[in-house]
Amino acid sequence: MSGIKIIFFDLDGTLADSRQDITDAVNRTREALGIEGGKTLSEVHSYVGGGLEETIRRALADDGINACVKNTKCLKKALVLFRDFYRAHPVAGTKLYPFVAETLENLNGITKAVLTNKDHDIAVDVLKGLGILDCFTDIIGGNDEKYRKPSPKGIKQILRKHKFSPDSAIIVGDMDIDIITGRAAGIKTCGVTYGIGLEEDIARAKPDYLIDSFAELKNIIAS
Repeated sequence: MSGIKIIFFDLDGTLADSRQDITDAVNRTREALGIEGGKTLSEVHSYVGGGLEETIRRALADDGINACVKNTKCLKKALVLFRDFYRAHPVAGTKLYPFVAETLENLNGITKAVLTNKDHDIAVDVLKGLGILDCFTDIIGGNDEKYRKPSPKGIKQILRKHKFSPDSAIIVGDMDIDIITGRAAGIKTCGVTYGIGLEEDIARAKPDYLIDSFAELKNIIAS
């Protein structure tokens, strides 16, 4: 057996494909601010991973509209607008990746936590809307900068809470930031190739494991 007692999961791009709802909220935010033209799903896709403020900053500045990004008051307004739009429809177009629900259910005896740079309350709404919130003992969001990936503090806090050692833990994510975070915390790392992150980026980060399907996770735990 692998000795894994706790798994930390990234949310966007690992458990769920949330690109459509994030894109819709970004475009409604741009429209509310009087910015013409919407962003495509693939464009917004490239902005995700560094936390909400970074996503919005890039979504507003990408096409040269820098005035709002440089204006603190305007950026704060954009963040409020985005949160309001996203909270209103957190799972309208979001879906679990294949085999996520059944694999989580079958990971009996394993403590499961979510470590995401998405706001905590929105992450909870998404997990609840997708019917998997009860699978997790802990949800750590990106509201508090000290716990935001690539900081390992969120992982270390949960390990202390449950009295687990780093060698009994693994993080699963679709981006290099997930692998960097796990390595900084001294835990095992598993990259997924099916998510939002680019496959070459996750491979370049050299995770301990690399899987093409969420269902393959059970083989790692059983190994």
